[in-house]
Amino acid sequence: MNNENHNEHASHPTDNTYIKIAVILAVITALEVAIFYIDGIPDMVFFTILICMSIVKFAIVAMYYMHLKFDESIFVWFFGGGILLASGVIIALMVLFNHDGQTGGATESEFDSIEGTRWSGSYMLRGNPPCEGVFEGVVELVLAVNGKEPLPISLEEREDIVGSPIVGAARLNVVMELQEDGTCGVTSGGPHEYNFNGELGEVSPSGSMDFALTQLSTESGSNIRFMASGTLKADGGIEGDLFTGRRAAYAWLDLEPELIAAATPTPAPTRS
Repeated sequence: MNNENHNEHASHPTDNTYIKIAVILAVITALEVAIFYIDGIPDMVFFTILICMSIVKFAIVAMYYMHLKFDESIFVWFFGGGILLASGVIIALMVLFNHDGQTGGATESEFDSIEGTRWSGSYMLRGNPPCEGVFEGVVELVLAVNGKEPLPISLEEREDIVGSPIVGAARLNVVMELQEDGTCGVTSGGPHEYNFNGELGEVSPSGSMDFALTQLSTESGSNIRFMASGTLKADGGIEGDLFTGRRAAYAWLDLEPELIAAATPTPAPTRS
């Protein structure tokens, strides 16, 4: 009996082993925190890495601090089966909701994540025959040069970015669509989000700058041409045409900047 107790006690980890395990757990925890500060990791990869680290930590704690390594194997199956089942359910839900939330290559969160210049304002959406009616809506727009820089105000800075690529997104709360049966439908509430790429044009003598946009995707499949082209005005505002629903409706946009309203544009040079 004494030999059995001695063997059982000897099979358990020593204090040094517990210290080593604590250090390993601390390192894994530090890596879990550090991964939050790494940009550009896709959501699925990010969550998969965190789940794998959590499984490793769970296994270490269960095997040593809960002594599963030294107990009957059936307890290992109970704990291991539970964590695998829970992880499978979490991953399945992540895949399901990530698929539903995506719109092509962009998601709703991208509107808030773009670090560019933002504009907002109201618009009057007017139906084109056979669509009828006038509806007031609110639009938010964000544009970024080279994917991460605000659009400049001063004339000198604008001249340096002629021809540069831009990315952007817009949110509208009212759109009008031409239905398959030939009738018109107005969808309000929103926000209806649209994402696009584009390119900056030349700078005019007055300091304004034209740009062109190519739509990437829509939130719900509705057909909209959000400002196929527009103008960045000298005072930092944006103006351009908005067509929705295969040109079922039209609106003229004249938006004021949100983040650069206090900036003072550099006037264009005059010729004597």
